[in-house]
Amino acid sequence: ALIANEGETLVVNLHNGLTETTGLSFEGQAVLPDLAGIAAGGMKTYTINNLSAGTFLYEAAPLPNAQHQVAMGMVGALIVRPAGLPGQAYASPATAFQGEALLVISELDPSLNFAVDPAAFDMRTYQPLLYLINGAVHPVIPEIASTAGNALLLRYINAGLQPHTLSLLGLDQRLIAKDGFPYTYTRRSVVANIAPGETQDALVVVPPGAAGKFALYDSNLILHTSSTTGYGGMRTFINLGTVTPPSAGPVTTSVSLSPNPTG
Repeated sequence: ALIANEGETLVVNLHNGLTETTGLSFEGQAVLPDLAGIAAGGMKTYTINNLSAGTFLYEAAPLPNAQHQVAMGMVGALIVRPAGLPGQAYASPATAFQGEALLVISELDPSLNFAVDPAAFDMRTYQPLLYLINGAVHPVIPEIASTAGNALLLRYINAGLQPHTLSLLGLDQRLIAKDGFPYTYTRRSVVANIAPGETQDALVVVPPGAAGKFALYDSNLILHTSSTTGYGGMRTFINLGTVTPPSAGPVTTSVSLSPNPTG
């Protein structure tokens, strides 16, 4: 992830270690996508002036030969914080948070990634088998630590080629922005529907007194990583810390029952 501040100038130097031409495209910023690229072994500098606040995607540029580069993982996150407003995602005080997590979601088709010549892969046959958060699958995706009573900012970036629906089991999400543009009126939602190339910011207020874990997962139920049993794939947890079980169970006294034999 690249992290900067609103109004700053960001300079990115791209060193092309591929065997083909590539470039970068910075979505949501006042800079044109690179339609020329840089040849293998070359270096190119991108300058973005007057950054705007928000959560953004940068990825391989839309070059004629580069349609497979994004699908193989040439993507990244750009987080721009509002100037002079620490602890807020945007200018509105309603976007204040006490903790944040970046979730870059994507897919992987082993047939593409393990191809002898990925550049020759026909993207019309793209069939992902692995579904990732921050490049990993459950159970090795790090959990998101939070505290009861805090507002947690979830920065979603769909760097894949398929839409995904991120659901938070047991908690509501308040959607506050899309593609770096804050909503005039925020909205509560059980899920965040995120199209390919789209970003969304959501606030989750953890209720006071809450404990344990809350599952954050793709509610399209794309939770597999192989043919083996058990959950996997696009799933992690908001972890509020260890729950201490009671030392003894409840005590039952004075129980009586008068059944109705005809009922």
